[in-house]
Amino acid sequence: MKTIEQPSLEQLAQRKAALERKQRQRARDKAKSHPAMVDRLERVKGDKMNAEGLKRSGGWMKCEPDELSAERSASRSSQPQWRVIKLPSTG
Repeated sequence: MKTIEQPSLEQLAQRKAALERKQRQRARDKAKSHPAMVDRLERVKGDKMNAEGLKRSGGWMKCEPDELSAERSASRSSQPQWRVIKLPSTG
């Protein structure tokens, strides 16, 4: 059976120092990229909200008054109509 070599204390210290450097570098990169990511997401959200608002308000601006009244009467006709039924009187 082969013996497993143990790293020396100096090698362990070097590995630990390298790992800590990498962790600090990753933390710096994350700190730099996080504000940029947040700014990008806020811009995307703002653009989406603006587009939705324009879509909502744009429909009313393009219609003529005649078109609006025609749309309203068409929407009313799609609703169920109630009929009055006269029952024969008993009595």
